[in-house]
Amino acid sequence: MAQPPNKIDTLDEGALQEDLGNTYGVGLLLSNPELMLLAYQSQGFPDARIDKKTGKIIPGKNDGSSWDANTVSNKIVQSNWYATRDGNQRQAENAKNTDSASWNRRVDNLLATIREQANTVGADVSGISDEELRAFAEKGLTDNYGEIGANQAAKLPDRMVSAFLAPYVNADADGALKGNAQTTAASLRQKAKDYGVTFSDQWYAEAVQNLMTSKTTEADLNSQIINNSKSRYQSLASQINEGTSMKTLSDPYIQLYSQVMEQPSVNVGLDHPDIQSALQVTDPSTGAVRAKSLYEFQQDLRKKAEWGDTMAGRRELNAGAMSMLKDFGFVR
Repeated sequence: MAQPPNKIDTLDEGALQEDLGNTYGVGLLLSNPELMLLAYQSQGFPDARIDKKTGKIIPGKNDGSSWDANTVSNKIVQSNWYATRDGNQRQAENAKNTDSASWNRRVDNLLATIREQANTVGADVSGISDEELRAFAEKGLTDNYGEIGANQAAKLPDRMVSAFLAPYVNADADGALKGNAQTTAASLRQKAKDYGVTFSDQWYAEAVQNLMTSKTTEADLNSQIINNSKSRYQSLASQINEGTSMKTLSDPYIQLYSQVMEQPSVNVGLDHPDIQSALQVTDPSTGAVRAKSLYEFQQDLRKKAEWGDTMAGRRELNAGAMSMLKDFGFVR
């Protein structure tokens, strides 16, 4: 075996690298006491041991023997170091200790993408220390090294970053979120509005967080909204259960209200008191909650004082007054 002049303590670095081949680097062996001990043994120090107090290698005498590349590889595979790490972790540890400059550049690139993703999803990471962010980036690179290690431009898996950033997605004093979190919350708010239910700002913030960490799904949240709607509008529960929103169910009432009360329908929503009373009325004969028929709703609207201020109401009032005058002979 060739003996280049470069030495590490009493070990020949060139010979070590030749025995390791392309699988591992010398830096890895030198970073781990167990592997360092194998390095000594491979170069003729069969009695080498680790001092329990200092953690340093005590080489002992060199008997001139050496291991070939296959023996070195087999010994590494049989080591505790190998057994306690998966393939990603072994590759990452090798990369980190063999070419630390490249490793640090890779981590720096990941840190930049994590900050970009935080802005995109609406997470405030200003309270996270640089050390904590870097530790997360290093762990992510280590755990996914086989997939992203060779690509300097690759990002950490979205699911991993989302789970990390989720706790930092919070509503501000006005209940507003940011980025994609705000878009998701807005979609949920619209869904809840369509089904005639309301939730707190905190509910929406937690819903977004749980989506990011996969603790819940969009289908779960939709079911929660629908179940709340069925509980509130019990007389319409079967239709809601079939996927019909309260926005759809209330529309005929809204259009009728607009027509009778002569107001633009855009000014009348599901939460209007008259619409709510039409959708939920207690039947005095049975005590059951039901929705009014459209005819019943129309007649009730015509009894309201405000209806007298409409053009139709004034015409009917004038017609009634004229009829009364005729009945009493004041006009012919």
